[in-house]
Amino acid sequence: MIKLCLDENISPHMAGPLKRVFKRVSFTSVYAEGVTGYQDVELFEALASKDINGLITLDQKQLENQIERDGLRAANLHWIGLPMPEARGYAQQALIATSLISGIRAIIDRNFADTPHMFLLPGTADPSPGLVAVHEL
Repeated sequence: MIKLCLDENISPHMAGPLKRVFKRVSFTSVYAEGVTGYQDVELFEALASKDINGLITLDQKQLENQIERDGLRAANLHWIGLPMPEARGYAQQALIATSLISGIRAIIDRNFADTPHMFLLPGTADPSPGLVAVHEL
């Protein structure tokens, strides 16, 4: 089973509803896994030790830092990112949920046993929801 983890910048309360939508995927959060406050590379190692396949995050800067990209590869961890919505509060959470449902639907059939990849999920303003940019890390 694919196991994906929500980063600190995404509400851990989304894990439950996502589990109900995507039956073949296990969702957890850094809060549930007890790995909050970690530096990114340290977080990647901790998630790998818990057999997590991918990190879902709003932190696109992780891909700009070569050390962090190398850390993702070393941990054999897929990076699943989505753009930060401009809305706040409940509206922000709704937009994040919409992007996750649309984007994850497009990647769950991928073989997560291969080389780690980056999946950039579409934002809610994207004219082609469900299309995901995929690149090898």
